[in-house]
Parts: sequence; C-alpha cells; structure tokens
Amino acid sequence: MIKLYKEGVTFEEIGKTIGVTRERVRQIVERTIRKTAFNESILKGIEFDVEVILEEEKKKRLQIKNKGKVLQPKKVKERTWSRYYLACKACGMTSSPHRRKGLCQLCVGQYWGENREKIILKHNNVCDRCYVNRADAKLEYRRDFYITKDQQVLCRKCFLLSAGAMLGEMRKEKYKIR
Repeated sequence: MIKLYKEGVTFEEIGKTIGVTRERVRQIVERTIRKTAFNESILKGIEFDVEVILEEEKKKRLQIKNKGKVLQPKKVKERTWSRYYLACKACGMTSSPHRRKGLCQLCVGQYWGENREKIILKHNNVCDRCYVNRADAKLEYRRDFYITKDQQVLCRKCFLLSAGAMLGEMRKEKYKIR
C-alpha cells in the first residue's frame, strides 16, 4: 500500500486492488507512516514531528501525481462589500461594514464594536450634553451611551430628551401646529 501511495495512486484505486475501502487504505497508510517515523526517530535518536512528516509525504505524492499535468491556478473569488452591493449607496465606502439596504454603518448611524468604542473614546467617555461619565450613566440608566447618526454621544436621559424634541417637531410639522 505504501509503495502504491508513494507512486501517486489514489486511495480508491489502492482499495479496489486490495479489496478494502479508500478510508481504510488512508488509515493504514497514515498509521504506517507514523510508525515508520517513530521507529526512525528511535534509531537515529532524533525526535520527529509526525504531522510534519505526514504533510511532506502528501506534498511528495501530489508532485508525483501531478508531474505530467499543467496545473491551472485556482480562481480567487472576488470579495464584495456585501451580498448585493459593491459599495455603500450613499457614500461609496467599502471600508466601513455594511449595515442594511446598501448602506454602511456610518450612513445608517448604527455603530458597534471597535467603531462604537472609538467614537465614545473620542468624546472622552462622557455625554455630550450633561457630561455624565460612561460608568455613572450605566449605573443610573442601566444602559450604555447612545450614538446618534451625526456621532453625538448621549446618555439615556439626553437621548430621550432629544428624541422627544425631534418627535414633537415632527408632529408640529405633520399637523401644522404652531
């Protein structure tokens, strides 16, 4: 089996010749290579890494198997920014992660991970309006800071006040209340 394996014959062909499955051939070949490497290491007094020896055998076998063939390079699949969009619809950026509907997280205004932490650190871990620090805001409101679309950092109280003010203005416009 080892001789056929080193000549580049496939496991399936060896298995058909001997009358066993290709998986059994693979197991026997691998175990034999491991035992041979172990015995050689004892004889020579040198410690071998069996996994490295297995990899080398596979490489040699592939070289013999593909000796006459011209190998074609594998086609590298081009990575796109998102599944359906090549870049953000609004700003054209591909470096910021895709969020939804063809928009990056900067255009949507939803920040997470490193970007979120960078924005909060840029604002010195305090609310932009009431200057409460992040730890105190978490204790008091049981929530982390909110980050608005224009990258303002707000505690829960300030965020709700600003959202309420915006909702009030929207209602006024809708019903033309003065």
